[in-house]
Amino acid sequence: MVQKIHSEIIEPRVAETDMMGIVYHANYLIWCEVARTGLSSHLGYSYSDLSQAKVLWPVRRVSVDYRRPASYGERVYIKTKITRFSGVRLIYSYEFTNDKGILLARATTEHGITDENLRVVNLFKKDPKLASCLDAYLKVCQESENTCKKQ
Repeated sequence: MVQKIHSEIIEPRVAETDMMGIVYHANYLIWCEVARTGLSSHLGYSYSDLSQAKVLWPVRRVSVDYRRPASYGERVYIKTKITRFSGVRLIYSYEFTNDKGILLARATTEHGITDENLRVVNLFKKDPKLASCLDAYLKVCQESENTCKKQ
């Protein structure tokens, strides 16, 4: 059972920056996918396993709140949490910080859970083991939030 919040480390490449060495804003969406893939591994499953099981996670909605620019040469840490999971929908939240712990951005992505024909499926019925794993991680994320609020 996973008991800690997953964090991914990104080292921005030159190709991800503009002429000033600032990370281009659209790369944050790619980094969200990197973080989700890392979270999947952290939880013990892979996207390829899911696609073989004919479970897809199409993005329904994305939101990014940029606070400070990320730059070439500084690491970016992405803390990834599940903020909602209903069996048919999943919402992730992401917090991007730099080496100094300065908040760079916050993002959310909302995903439907579908079959290969993009018909909605309930993961609790389609794959109860995976649904249970996601639900358990959601609880870890909620407990983490509650701990932070008490401090």
